[in-house]
Amino acid sequence: MRGRMRGRKALLSAVAGVPRITVGKLALVVAAVAAAVTLTPAAASAAPTNCNLATRDYPYSNYPGATTICNGGTGQYRVWITCLNDNTGGSQTYYGPWVAIGNFSTKDCNSTYSHRGDYGRNTQ
Repeated sequence: MRGRMRGRKALLSAVAGVPRITVGKLALVVAAVAAAVTLTPAAASAAPTNCNLATRDYPYSNYPGATTICNGGTGQYRVWITCLNDNTGGSQTYYGPWVAIGNFSTKDCNSTYSHRGDYGRNTQ
């Protein structure tokens, strides 16, 4: 059995590109990686809550639009709306302003892209 083990060790050390590493070095590398993962701060997560998303139509605006408000949580949010041009078949996505909790973010379509398509809310 001993002869076989020596043969395997010799084979491993003869293979190109196989680094030799001691248990102590391995423990040091594992400890360093664990420390880096533990000490890396987590990214802040925005979490607006209690949100409402609605459409806007005449008489509240000249063109269809969308509005959103969040009344709880932290972070910021904004509305987005995809507006359509029936003549060309084109579309354009517009964004409302980023706002703090408790404020409305509103965006309407315009004379070029005058019909509402999809709409939603982004958070950060």
